[in-house]
Amino acid sequence: MHVIHHFMKFKDGKMMRNPYQTNISETGFIVIDYSQIKNKYSPSADRLMLYITKFVCGFVLFFLVVSCGETEPPGETAPEAQHLMQDVPVIVGESRGTMEEARKMLDRAVAHYEEVGREQALRDFTEKKEPFIDRDLYVFCYGPDRTISGHGADPGLIGTPVDELRDVDDFAFGTRIMEVSQEYPGGGLVEYQWLNPITGEVEPKVSIVRLTGVDVCGVGAYGS
Repeated sequence: MHVIHHFMKFKDGKMMRNPYQTNISETGFIVIDYSQIKNKYSPSADRLMLYITKFVCGFVLFFLVVSCGETEPPGETAPEAQHLMQDVPVIVGESRGTMEEARKMLDRAVAHYEEVGREQALRDFTEKKEPFIDRDLYVFCYGPDRTISGHGADPGLIGTPVDELRDVDDFAFGTRIMEVSQEYPGGGLVEYQWLNPITGEVEPKVSIVRLTGVDVCGVGAYGS
């Protein structure tokens, strides 16, 4: 009867010979003749060999578990994960314009209105031409007939009576915009809830509005 005893051990590049070794299997295990131990020691060698066999099997099992459980070092990311992360576009924060950017866009809109005239300017604002639209920033205008005369986010709103415009809190912001433009011809602020064209959600919005020719034009920033 033969029993697998232990892995081969090397010293100075040479295999250390086991005094009871009779064969070396192709897998690198040392195979010893069970009868040699039994004859040399005592009948209790049966129990000794049982202990040795259990110990070796336990060691091999532990080695296999540790090898299979290896993971990436802490703080490091696998190459596959790094590749996936690089492919994800970063859009958080970039989709929103700031209040300062809204002010500058309105300045450009007013200058364009005065340069090319009302008809061309309103068409440019509505056709979503740069620099009159940027992410969730866009130009809107209310005409002297109190209807929407230009809208960079939703041209379908053109012709809508401004006094009918209400937000989710039933605030008549269209009416208030017309009032503010008269109270502050150089520019005033109106806060309300309105649909963000980028996120598709109703969000808080602060618009700066200004009397522009016969129209009232404005640009608002969301989440302000």
